[in-house]
Amino acid sequence: MLAWIFLPFAAAAEEAPPLRVLILLGSDYTLPASVVETEAILSTLTASTRRRMEFYTEALDANRMALSEYEADFVSLLKRKYQGRQMDVVIAVQAAALDFAERHRPELWPGTPVVFCAMPANWVRGRTFAAGITGVTATVDPVGTLDLAMRLQPDVRQVVILGGVGETDRAFLDGARQALRRFQGRLQATWLDHHTFEQMTEAVSRLPPDTIVLYTVISRDTAGRIYTPREALARIAHASKAPVYGMIDTYMGYGITGGKLQSLETDGRRAAELALRVLGGESAAAIPVLPPLPSECRVDGRELNRFGLPESRLPAGCSIEFSQPGLWAQYRREIIFVLLAIVLQGAAIAVLLVQRRLRRNAEFAARQQFSELAHAARLSTAGQLTAAIAHEINQPLSAILSNAEAAELMLAAESPPIDEVRHILADIRSDDLRAGEVIRQLRSLLSKHAPEMESLDLNTLAAGVLNLLAVEARRRGVAMDMEFGELPPVHGDRVQLQQALLNLILNAMDAMDDIPQSLRRVTVRTAANGKDGVEMAVSDTGHGISPARLPHIFESFTTSKQDGMGLGLSIARSIVEAHGGKIRAENNPGKGATFCFTLLANGNRKPPGKSAELVP
Repeated sequence: MLAWIFLPFAAAAEEAPPLRVLILLGSDYTLPASVVETEAILSTLTASTRRRMEFYTEALDANRMALSEYEADFVSLLKRKYQGRQMDVVIAVQAAALDFAERHRPELWPGTPVVFCAMPANWVRGRTFAAGITGVTATVDPVGTLDLAMRLQPDVRQVVILGGVGETDRAFLDGARQALRRFQGRLQATWLDHHTFEQMTEAVSRLPPDTIVLYTVISRDTAGRIYTPREALARIAHASKAPVYGMIDTYMGYGITGGKLQSLETDGRRAAELALRVLGGESAAAIPVLPPLPSECRVDGRELNRFGLPESRLPAGCSIEFSQPGLWAQYRREIIFVLLAIVLQGAAIAVLLVQRRLRRNAEFAARQQFSELAHAARLSTAGQLTAAIAHEINQPLSAILSNAEAAELMLAAESPPIDEVRHILADIRSDDLRAGEVIRQLRSLLSKHAPEMESLDLNTLAAGVLNLLAVEARRRGVAMDMEFGELPPVHGDRVQLQQALLNLILNAMDAMDDIPQSLRRVTVRTAANGKDGVEMAVSDTGHGISPARLPHIFESFTTSKQDGMGLGLSIARSIVEAHGGKIRAENNPGKGATFCFTLLANGNRKPPGKSAELVP
């Protein structure tokens, strides 16, 4: 039943004729101002009614051409084109379109209401319109624009005005002339409207920065060349050495520093709202012409930076567009992440430095403790060699005493044999040097001292150690063999290398304590190890090393002796590795074991790293 009731109304709505709207442009279709106005009108109309609408657009192009030359033909074309199509409203954009509509409405669109826009208020002030014509006025504000320019450039006294010779161009120039009367005595004006575009461009390129350039509209210059006002502005602003100001919002972003701008979008939207009232049945004659809205203060942040104009001089409420944000505003998140990363890295570095210092302190303390331990080991070794050392010293001392007594007896004779006395004194001197050398070697071995790196002959060093241990070897019944090869010199600390060799030889002697004396033999061999090093080996004829102990033989406190500390071999390994060498142990094919270490020769030795520092 509801469908049956409302069906006639729905059919009637579908059969209602469309609303026809003609948009009459005073300039070319493609001009930015025409595009903005047209889009604002169309979007407002289509969004505000559900009724089907038909839109038609015509352009007079009066800015670039003399309308009087083709006006009659254009009227004839429109009459034929829209014959049988009654317009519901005509929206005239710009003064040329309004004037055309007033002149030809009776023959083209009789009885059709006209709504105009893009008309500065001073252009319609005092003008009387025919019935059925209404519209909205806009603000073209050269006074406000010049005020803004003088706020940004308070010391400027020169203004240059640029404009063309088209119909709209002249209208804007007239408004600028009226505005400059307000600035008499404050600004000296230079008019370039009767110059060609090239001359205007050349003139602004020579201007000092303390100048105001006011751009109005250039659609045609005195040479008759046609320009798009916005593109002409872009070329002039690029060449100008002084800030350029304008009065239309379509100029924003094309080189003007700023201005009190007319909003073409707002103008077109207001005109469309008036047209909707007319289309809704309201009489156009009853709708008064709407006054203009205030112009908008807007500036280009890029141009402010270009000319060094401070934002603090802008009036309150003036908007800044195309502002180039600072690093903090633009990359706040990235900066925070980077700073956080730097802080974390700094903290990590600080922790690592503290750990490095603690590790170095621990390493130094460990080296000190190892030094004390090595020294204690040398003292312990000296204790083991007490009998041998005493014998080594006692022998020359006894010889010295016997020779001294013999010399006394000879000298007591009536005719002392001087030559014999000289031989006795030479023997005393030799025995004294021998005892002194034993004491010197013992003192060198037992004293604490900083490492003294020097070039050493490993054969000579081994011979000295074997000489020191000769008496101990005889006491234990151990035969000592030497097999020395031709060696290049090595770089190292004499005392430490002596201690390493001493430990290996004593360890070899200890390994043969429980075998018959006739089988006890220690062999010390030296040989060149290829072209870059030397090798020293100490072999014994004991029982060898058990397979279970062999991998751990050089570890601290590893020993098979009941009264041993297990440090001798560990100290020997540390000394060899500190000299950049390697040490190993292996069982002999027959009996006993061999301990062998290798060192680099002088010319091939690399400086030891921090982990191989010599113990003091």
